[in-house]
Amino acid sequence: MKKQNLASEKLIEKFDNQLRDILAAELRSVRYAKTKIMNHLGIHKHAHAV
Repeated sequence: MKKQNLASEKLIEKFDNQLRDILAAELRSVRYAKTKIMNHLGIHKHAHAV
């Protein structure tokens, strides 16, 4: 039974790490897109102001 628990813990840990990597990548791409949009809007607004 103890061996089973250890295997489960390792599996959970592996899943946890994969999930963390996926979430980190998602966050980076969202931040990148947001920055890109903000810059675009900023340039757009600036162009209208002139």
